[in-house]
Amino acid sequence: MGNSSNSIARYNLSVNDNGVLVKNMLSTNYSPTYFTNNTFVYDGADLDYVHDETFLSRVYFLNNIFYNTSKTTATPWYRRTGALRQAVFANNDYYEAGGTHSDQEPADPDGPRADPRFVGDPAEYVTGVGVNRIREAAAHFALRDDSPLIDAGRYNPRLGTEDFLGTHLYYGEAPDIGMAERRIGPKVPDPVDDDPIEEEVDNRVDLALGKPVTASSTHSGANGTLGAEKLTDGDLTSRWAAADEAAYPITLDIGLGADTTFDEVYLDEYTDSGTNPRVRSFELQRWDAGTSRWVTFASRDTGIGHDLTVTGFGDVTTARLRVSLTGQIATEQYTPTLTEISVYDSAG
Repeated sequence: MGNSSNSIARYNLSVNDNGVLVKNMLSTNYSPTYFTNNTFVYDGADLDYVHDETFLSRVYFLNNIFYNTSKTTATPWYRRTGALRQAVFANNDYYEAGGTHSDQEPADPDGPRADPRFVGDPAEYVTGVGVNRIREAAAHFALRDDSPLIDAGRYNPRLGTEDFLGTHLYYGEAPDIGMAERRIGPKVPDPVDDDPIEEEVDNRVDLALGKPVTASSTHSGANGTLGAEKLTDGDLTSRWAAADEAAYPITLDIGLGADTTFDEVYLDEYTDSGTNPRVRSFELQRWDAGTSRWVTFASRDTGIGHDLTVTGFGDVTTARLRVSLTGQIATEQYTPTLTEISVYDSAG
């Protein structure tokens, strides 16, 4: 459910749970969530999405198998643009029976795209055997001794101490990928995480973090929690919203404190199951102290949505940045709400 704390989903088996594999309640989680060593077997032609909303807090996917049995339809990973922005994928296996991988597939440099070589044929999996034989049934999706996923995983303390079938974690050079560990190689009695995935985060400096923000309009609802200061607090679970009666352009001014050079501006709109992106067009402007006026250095009329990084305008130096929201998507009724504005200098 939403607003969970340190939740872990590990060593589970999901077979033909077509619809949504990771349901939308996690779009409101506020602390790290871990999906480790799960095996997902599904028909991509019947699957709605792997996730249908947007992760707002960090979600780690380690050592999972995503096995698509469809030979015609690649895995549909998400419905909303930016849905996986807070997800980190490491050492997962992505198998497409049709041989074509989705352009939505997440980045995972150490994740194989190999046939897991299950003990049994997924098409011959027998259901309805009852809880007394559930481990026997699940062993259908254990790995064969020649599987490329053996020792291909990554250790993390959240893996626990046993797999789905009660096997110790782990044997060999590294944990296996999937819900069943093979007893191949020496037993590692006390595993150590010497390469924490939690440390693999964007270490760039957000030049706008904690800087004061002035909005031309702010919504008074939600007990006063929708203020412009939320735009630079570094927290993607908080947000600013304009008042219902706000007229365009709606301006958001960030005081950088001193002349600051940057070449990237990151913008992110808030969405949930009932909230779509609302901004159609915007301008980025710098304050020119010499002429005492705002100067536009970038503009877009293709919306913001999730995870928009605006580049290509070269180096800009200014003490004040304005994001001017100039137009709304025609089909949207309500005014904008954004979670974050960040500023970066790629050279620094």
